[in-house]
Amino acid sequence: MADPGTVVGIGRDVSPREISNHIGGTWESPVSVTGTTGADPRIIPLTKILWVTTNNNDGGSESNNGPGSVSTDGGVTWAAMTDPLDNGAGNSGVMDIAIAVDGRIWACVHDTSNSVWTQTKIYYSDDEMSTWTLSVTNGSGVSSEQSRGWRVLCHPTNANIVAIAMEGSGVGISGSSGGLLHTTDRGDNWSDTWFRDLQNSQNGVQYIYEAVILSNGRVIINHVGKNSPFTTYVHTTDNYGVDWTIANSRNGSSFRQMGLYVSADELTIGFIEKNASAEQFLWLSTDGGDNFSVVSLAIELDDPGSINSFVSTTDAIWVGDFAEDIHKLTPVSSSGVWTKIDAGFPHASTGDDYLGIIPDVLTSNSYTADTEGGIVFSGDAVNVVQNIPPTPDPEDTVVAFHQQSATFKGQPSGAIRRLLRLGGNHG
Repeated sequence: MADPGTVVGIGRDVSPREISNHIGGTWESPVSVTGTTGADPRIIPLTKILWVTTNNNDGGSESNNGPGSVSTDGGVTWAAMTDPLDNGAGNSGVMDIAIAVDGRIWACVHDTSNSVWTQTKIYYSDDEMSTWTLSVTNGSGVSSEQSRGWRVLCHPTNANIVAIAMEGSGVGISGSSGGLLHTTDRGDNWSDTWFRDLQNSQNGVQYIYEAVILSNGRVIINHVGKNSPFTTYVHTTDNYGVDWTIANSRNGSSFRQMGLYVSADELTIGFIEKNASAEQFLWLSTDGGDNFSVVSLAIELDDPGSINSFVSTTDAIWVGDFAEDIHKLTPVSSSGVWTKIDAGFPHASTGDDYLGIIPDVLTSNSYTADTEGGIVFSGDAVNVVQNIPPTPDPEDTVVAFHQQSATFKGQPSGAIRRLLRLGGNHG
C-alpha cells in the first residue's frame, strides 16, 4: 500500500482504464479500473485506502457519463460506483467528490434527466458511497437556466461548512456567471451567490481551473474570465461569495494558469502560469491570497507541452502534460527545484487532470461527528473519542485507535489530525 503523499496517475489509452502509483522513484505496473469508461477520467484518492475515479475531467458538462469507480483497498481492486441518481449514464454524471473532516463524502452531480438544461445536485454518503442522500438541487432545469457545479470544497477543520464552486446561466443573475453554493450546517440549509465576473469560459468550454477553502473560511478561485482577450484571475471571498476581491489578473489570450497550492500554515498560496513563449512560472502569495507575484526558482520548469494536470501537498507540487511529462517541485519557494518523475510512466495516453495525491488520512469510517461512538466536540477545547473501531493497518495508527476511549485537549483540528495522521509514533 502506498504512503501518503504518493502521486498516482490514470491513463485513458485502454479499456478498462488503468492507474499506477509512483513508489520509490518508479511507476508501478498499471491496475485496471473497472467501471470507468469515460474518455477523460480523473483519479481522486479520498483517504489512504478509499479512492474514486470520475468519467470526466474538470472541463465541460458531466451530464451523461455516469458515476465512475470506487476502490476500498488503495487502488488494488475497483468496482463501479453506486450512481447517486440511479438513472443511468445517459442523464447524469459525477463531477467532483471530496471528503469532509468528519468522514462524510460529498458529491457534485450534473443531472439532465428532467431537461436538456443541467441541474446541479449535491449528495452525501456516510457509508463510503454504498448509498447516497440528496442534500440540495440547484437550478430549475427550465429553458435557459443552467447550473453546473465544478468543485466540492470541504472546510479543512469544520465539517459543517461545504462550498461548491459553480458556473451557471440564468441562475440567480441574468446572463452567465460564476458563484458559490454553500452550507454552514452540514447540508441542512444551502445558499447560492452569483457574480458575473466569475464566469469561466474559454473557447466555449466552461470550467474553473481550481478552487480551495481555507480554515478562516476564505474561498480562493483561480480561473479565466469571460471576455476576449481572456483575462486570467484569482478571486477571493471571505463571506461565501457576497463580495469578491481580485487578488491577481493577467490580460491576454496566451496566458494560462493552473492549480492552487496551499501550505500547511495556509499563508502561501501558489499556481503555475504558462505564457505566450511557452514558459512556465510559479506565482506565490505569502499573505494567504491577498497578493501574488512571480517567484524565480533555483531550477525553472522546462516543459514544452501544455500543462493539464496539477496536484499538490503542503510541501510539493506535481504537474503533468499530454506527453506524459510529469514534474515535481519542492520546496514550494524561491529555493524550489523541478524534478522529472515520468520515467517508466506506464500510460501511453492521458487526458486532463490525470494525477492524484494519496492524502494523509487513514480511513473515512473510523470517526464521525456525532455522539454515537464518534468524535464529540465540546466547545473549542476538548475532544472526546469513544469506541473507535480497529483499523486495517494498526501498525500505522496512533495509540488512540487501540483504546476504547481517549480524550485529547486542544483545538479540534489538532485532535483530528493527531488521530488520522499516519507513520509511526504520535503522542
